[in-house]
Amino acid sequence: MKTIFLDLVCSVNSRSVFIFLLTSVCLSACSLWQGDSGVGSGKTGKSKKIAQVGASILYADDLQGVIHPGMLAKDSARLVRDYIDAWVKREVVLEEARNQKKIDKDEVKQKVKKFKDNLLRYVLEERHVNNNLDTLVKDSEVKTHYEANKGNFVLKQHIIKGILIKIPLASTGRDSSASLKVGKLLMSTNANRKKTLRDFCVKSAEFYHIEDSTWVGVDDLINNTPFNGVNDKAALLKQSKFQYSRKQDKKYVYYLKVRDFKLVNQETPYEFAKPHIVELILQKRKVELIQKMEEDILKKAQKSKKIKIY
Repeated sequence: MKTIFLDLVCSVNSRSVFIFLLTSVCLSACSLWQGDSGVGSGKTGKSKKIAQVGASILYADDLQGVIHPGMLAKDSARLVRDYIDAWVKREVVLEEARNQKKIDKDEVKQKVKKFKDNLLRYVLEERHVNNNLDTLVKDSEVKTHYEANKGNFVLKQHIIKGILIKIPLASTGRDSSASLKVGKLLMSTNANRKKTLRDFCVKSAEFYHIEDSTWVGVDDLINNTPFNGVNDKAALLKQSKFQYSRKQDKKYVYYLKVRDFKLVNQETPYEFAKPHIVELILQKRKVELIQKMEEDILKKAQKSKKIKIY
């Protein structure tokens, strides 16, 4: 662990003394976080100093939570070193900023106050919304919104209802008829087709998506497959609707079968738009809740005569 810290660069008067102290403290901290009582336990006041930049000091106690019991010594040392490096870099920059005469300190204070005020307001709004938001959105409300705003629901990506199966070539090597089985199942209209296909995938597939009654984005589904390299995705989808498509790389064979598809700029199907509409409705409710809260607070302040305008 000592050798890991030899390349640590910090602004200290004596680099060798600092490295010795740092190594000692880190070893003590490792022991402490595994249950020993000692430096950093809080029983003897401030723990050992680890680094210092100007008036800012990093203590061993400040490193609690950086590493956890059971971690390898080299991993613990790396995390501690990275934390110290980041702390030193941050504090050096802050020290430089504090000493810059061109920086308007009053402007900084005003920005800090504004940030604090905005944060307080955000916490109040968030708590009010969490306590009062009705998260139940009825299907009838979603459908009404969809019908009234159909023109706004235009696809920005191709979507499909379809099947994608990824099978290791090793599996097909062991079963010479595997490709034929998959092809027949993909083209079958038998009522038990999905169950049989699922049983096959559980046994042989590395990955599979066979819920062909659900709309999904094409790019999300075929990402990291050879199908993603096809330039004309629309042609691929049209072809795969009438006959499954098959591609392979060095390790896997991939099957794509499309039941239905919609292309970019076409109207978004209700089922695909529904989650987005629910979010829109909930967001509208949040805004209305916050506005109502503000109005109630204002009325309360007016009633108690807290407001004075000169």
